[in-house]
Amino acid sequence: MKFFWKIFCSTIIITAFTCSVGGYFLIHSQFQLSLDREIAAAYAENDILGQILDQELKDLTSMKEEVPEIADNITVNVSGGTIAFTVSDEKGSAVYRNSDLSGSRDIYGKIGGDNKGYEIYKTQRKYYIHAVRPIYARGEVMYLESFREITYLFEAKRQQYTTFAVLMAVLFVGVGLVSFVVSSLLLSPLKKLSSATKQMADGSFRPKLNIARSDEIGELASDFEQMSVKLEDMVNELKEYSRRQQDFVDNFSHELKTPLTSIIGYADMIRSREMEPERRMACADYIYTEGKRLETLSLKLMDLIVLENQEFTFRPVHMREFLGQIANAFAPVVADSGILFSSKARDGVVSLEPDLMKTVCMNLLDNARKAAGRGDRILFTGRRLPDGTYCISVEDSGKGIPKGELSKITEAFYMVDKSRARAQGGAGMGLALCSRIVKLHRGRMKFVSREGKGTRVSVCLRDDSASREDKEGRKK
Repeated sequence: MKFFWKIFCSTIIITAFTCSVGGYFLIHSQFQLSLDREIAAAYAENDILGQILDQELKDLTSMKEEVPEIADNITVNVSGGTIAFTVSDEKGSAVYRNSDLSGSRDIYGKIGGDNKGYEIYKTQRKYYIHAVRPIYARGEVMYLESFREITYLFEAKRQQYTTFAVLMAVLFVGVGLVSFVVSSLLLSPLKKLSSATKQMADGSFRPKLNIARSDEIGELASDFEQMSVKLEDMVNELKEYSRRQQDFVDNFSHELKTPLTSIIGYADMIRSREMEPERRMACADYIYTEGKRLETLSLKLMDLIVLENQEFTFRPVHMREFLGQIANAFAPVVADSGILFSSKARDGVVSLEPDLMKTVCMNLLDNARKAAGRGDRILFTGRRLPDGTYCISVEDSGKGIPKGELSKITEAFYMVDKSRARAQGGAGMGLALCSRIVKLHRGRMKFVSREGKGTRVSVCLRDDSASREDKEGRKK
């Protein structure tokens, strides 16, 4: 059963049960109150007759002979007419009666002494209160029975039940219509949410709900919209990750296939035919160059795999000495290239893995060397920033990077100038490796570049010496 019909039927059932029970008790209690008043009136009438008979029976000589004559002369008028009564002996036989009414004899066994009793006496069409009390004369016991008609009470009760049934029928129709409308209004947002869920299953992650409510359903709709936005972002990220993975595989396949095909071809030429020494040397040189590039590529890939699966030990390093060693190692590389190289580093203490961070610095310096030409400059610096970080920068005045390429340069195998990079032995893995290492150190890497003007790459790490100075300053 759908939730709509559950709400609808539940409302009808609860309304029916509540109104039925409430109406029944209301009618029953009203009937009982009226009946109690009639019983009290019946007792009062019986008492009046009893008092009259008690007065008349004091001077009796024969009960059975004189009681009928006395009783026949007694007439008590009430609003409903003359009181119908009967005088019976101890055995229950009627000595006198002024009507055809006669109640049950069982009531005699329920009264005794001066007690009174009553029963509801029913004829074919009418109801009476049959009240009985004992009377005494000359040591004998007789019973005075009076009858008070209460047919109107039962008729009123029947009419009330009939009216109540009609009202209940009207109420059910009204409640059914109201419940239908209310259920529709309440569940309309849920239908929209269900439709939106189906749209999301079909790939549309931003369905328009148009649910402007301040209740719990409105909150659910708002949360659903936020979830759909986040889910769309996650799906887009997964698609982008999948695209990058596919690009990685495609580029990796290309990087392997192209040089391997050439290497195999040149090697086959060398072993299968005679050629001039110069030609043989050119083929061997190409095989050597491409082999070294594939070696570099395999080592870079291995480094990335190691970074994903290995934990490293970090230790405090004095950055002036550390960066100075890197600058000394790099200076001979550009000594004969006509590139102006300079370095400057301020002191600071940073927790890092020295070999990995040296790899970052050497990659950045090597990229700067490839981008720079004769007469360009490369500046290698290290400094402390006011925010408590130590920043390593490599700045060159070379070719620069186009603005649209900056967001892609840390992807594996991505190269801004592929022909130039391959000619210089590049594999497009350097910055991807640097990015992983910097993330491993919980640092950040920032690129600023202008095409034709140069590039500055900054790696910012937490300066432990700044943290210690802050702690010492607080203690003072």
